[in-house]
Amino acid sequence: MKLPRILVVDDQPHIARITGMILGQAGKFEIALETLPAHVVEAARQFCPNAIVLDYNMPGKTGADVAREIWGDQALHGTGILFFCGLVPPSDAALQTIARGPFRFISKMIPPNELLAAVEQMVAISPKPERFAAA
Repeated sequence: MKLPRILVVDDQPHIARITGMILGQAGKFEIALETLPAHVVEAARQFCPNAIVLDYNMPGKTGADVAREIWGDQALHGTGILFFCGLVPPSDAALQTIARGPFRFISKMIPPNELLAAVEQMVAISPKPERFAAA
């Protein structure tokens, strides 16, 4: 059985690595990291994630901008996104109008066990990528 794939996106490489390490050490996910907002869609197309942990505040593009691009891509349009935020997550009202997949906001201060649970929940409610459909 193939492990669900999680793409971790954060413009701060150390945050991406730590988040990926927490998720990877659980042994429940295959992890890929991306630190450049402009490369997220291409990385997601190549990796085919079941869900994405996406930094909300990045230079050049916000998490909402990147989500719009992900959900606008035919191959990625239903991908679940966990927006990784600072202490106070933003309102989800603006995202409701562009959402083409499940999403949720989580704090970067979340304990590791809660991060794992949030990712597991997102994987459970996200549509399976095409490459998993036949498996």
